Amino acid sequence: MNADVLKTLSTLGVELDANTVKVEKNANEVMNTGTDSVGGAAVPDEVLAKEIFDTIPEYSTFLKSLPGYHGSNMDKTQNVPIIGEVGLFKSDSEQTTGALAVAQGNATATLGEVVISQKKYYMAIDISDELSRFNVLGAEGFKSKIIERIGKSAARTIEAAIINGDTETGATGNVNVDDDTPTSGDDAFDTYLQSDGLRKTAIVTDTNTVNVGTLEIADFTGMMGKVGDFAAAPEDCIWLFNRSTYTKALGLSDFANAATRGEKTTVSGKAVTNIFGSDLFVARDCAKTEADGKISDTAANNTLGQLLYLWKPAIQYGFAQELKLKLFDFGKDGYQLQGWFYMGFAIISKKAGQTDPSVVAGINVTI
Repeated sequence: MNADVLKTLSTLGVELDANTVKVEKNANEVMNTGTDSVGGAAVPDEVLAKEIFDTIPEYSTFLKSLPGYHGSNMDKTQNVPIIGEVGLFKSDSEQTTGALAVAQGNATATLGEVVISQKKYYMAIDISDELSRFNVLGAEGFKSKIIERIGKSAARTIEAAIINGDTETGATGNVNVDDDTPTSGDDAFDTYLQSDGLRKTAIVTDTNTVNVGTLEIADFTGMMGKVGDFAAAPEDCIWLFNRSTYTKALGLSDFANAATRGEKTTVSGKAVTNIFGSDLFVARDCAKTEADGKISDTAANNTLGQLLYLWKPAIQYGFAQELKLKLFDFGKDGYQLQGWFYMGFAIISKKAGQTDPSVVAGINVTI
């Protein structure tokens, strides 16, 4: 088991037993030796002559940078209090006459709350006895590799839900399927329909967007301005980029020109990991969109990039149960591995007297 995966998940309250197992399956489909896409390629005729290699693209993850983590033993529905500002001190003069006394208070703390509701997420995979025995990694190595995939999938699922969550179930309007009804049973929308996330908050709830068009450095400062005082401490904010938008940004002269950048260029291998003091992450499930920042159910309509800028504490999340893994043995036929966890999150924006929105979306990015 990859130690970095275990460590990252552990900080989220997702604990994996390195000696247990599991992954994802299609309905009525068993991972087996006869079909390349679900296991066959892992069992070549000459086992010792081949190795398994990964084809999974590596994307940055932002979960470990979020401070709003409430642990792994939350109630099913839990109210999280927010304490706002108490204003400025007032001036006073020396007491020279009369009796000393406690004066009436001259300030109050603005209060608010967010509600975090736990939702259950699960995966199940059927593995034939033949595949579990006759694979290039061996039985234990194969189990370990599947566990690693489950761990990464759990982290990816959480991030995808936080970015794309939208509870809208009507025929139009969901930021993930703007021109159709979210389909019950679809894995992606089962994930997104649980709670309202960052894109929903920026595009719909707060209507806080920047129409980018041709990407320029001024678009970044414009987005920072949209979150107001939150950007005064840029280290407390992060950028989340769609992959195509990030690729476009690499070509900006501000990053590609060493004379402008003041350090090595993107062309010479210096990645863009921080813009104006805020760390940058490329989020795998931050997809291409239509001009309004929403995703069309017709894939050909999604030709534009997007990016998000947000105050990190805006994301409040936690677990009611850590990730659990269970094996069901079906003897000669093989086994099924099940994994599940309960996770909830909420986005703080314009709460407890704060009028600045905590997240802005850059939309309509020409890529």
